[in-house]
Amino acid sequence: MNFKHRLWTDTETRSANDIKRGAYVYGEDSQPLLWLYALDEDPVKVWSPLEGQAFPRDLHEYLAEPTVEIMFHNKGFDRTQMRAWGLESRYPLDPMRFTCTMQIARTAGMPGGLDGWCQAVGVPEAYTKKDGNALIRFFCIPNKKTGRYNEPKDWPEQWAKFTEYGVYDVVAMREAYKRTPVTWSETERVLSSYTDLMNDRGVRLDVELIDAAIAQAATFKARYRAHAKDLTADEGFNIVSQKAVLEYLKTYGVYLPDARAATLETFLESPDAEKVPTHLCQLLATRLKVNK
Repeated sequence: MNFKHRLWTDTETRSANDIKRGAYVYGEDSQPLLWLYALDEDPVKVWSPLEGQAFPRDLHEYLAEPTVEIMFHNKGFDRTQMRAWGLESRYPLDPMRFTCTMQIARTAGMPGGLDGWCQAVGVPEAYTKKDGNALIRFFCIPNKKTGRYNEPKDWPEQWAKFTEYGVYDVVAMREAYKRTPVTWSETERVLSSYTDLMNDRGVRLDVELIDAAIAQAATFKARYRAHAKDLTADEGFNIVSQKAVLEYLKTYGVYLPDARAATLETFLESPDAEKVPTHLCQLLATRLKVNK
């Protein structure tokens, strides 16, 4: 694509949904705390919505202009948040406009993490700031004692450091990009964009069928547990418990190292299985079924 400018940018966000559940679930409740951006070689600017600032006019113009390339480090996350905030309906945010500097770093054989990438290409420490993760935890995750977020107005000194950290992230990303050999091609851009589109669309699933399968599995498991109690003549017997199974086997002189599937299958296929009571083999077969 023929871009005229590059928008170097990063967002700091928070959400009630754990990031470990993925960017899309996280985005269902996410909100921007900071939006840091710089056009080409301009100084980094900051939009801080939590402080009541209106959406910046220049950022609006950059997003509205299709010839401005949008640079994120890990665009899969930030682009997803932009979609979650409804920006895709306001701006021409074709996936082809987005470039991921993390992907660029990895394509060049370097670490994907920003710190590691900067070290690999020799970005001076003056371009980076430490303790970023601690500040992210402080403002982006609810306080464990109160269950509420730490707000900028209550922690102005920490918020200033958090903002400075975000600014330096954008500066460091831009500088690392300049120092990285060109290995990223238009083909890579297209493939990356297709990946984004596939993730946006997701995979169609028959939810009704899945729910029915889960319910059926639960029914069978309950049946297997009841059958195990009948086989052992013990209402308290727990077929799921490895300890209970191994202890029961010992009463018949059978000593196994564990009750994993491979171990039980090996025993049932061995001559030793013919020497024990039939119900014991049935019990082990039931154990194999209940753990599937």
